[in-house]
Amino acid sequence: MTRSSAFAFVLLAAGCGPNWGPRPSNLPTPLRPDAVVRIWSGGEVKTWHAVIVTEISVSGIPSTMPVTCDSCVLRIPRTQVDSMKVVKVDYKKLNALKFVGLVAVAIVAEGVVCALLDPHNGQC
Repeated sequence: MTRSSAFAFVLLAAGCGPNWGPRPSNLPTPLRPDAVVRIWSGGEVKTWHAVIVTEISVSGIPSTMPVTCDSCVLRIPRTQVDSMKVVKVDYKKLNALKFVGLVAVAIVAEGVVCALLDPHNGQC
């Protein structure tokens, strides 16, 4: 009984052996430039895009700035990053919201033009 238990333990240890030790690093990891990433660091949440993760640091541009702003790049040492999460953007909802916004602007603009051209018209 003890030989079979020892043999089972050796097989189990051999099967888990390749998972021991460090995993291969695939850093630096550039994300899509338009991917928005939330970074938790020191009790703050930063929202960046054009994020690049290396073994030493995380760099990116604040999401309020254009992706092309090279002078806006910020860096945080990896040791100060608590966690990161890529924010999923629902482009269908975003496009629908843009469409509704454009329709609202068009309605208001039509009312303004109507009021300017015929100020005594009660329907404007």
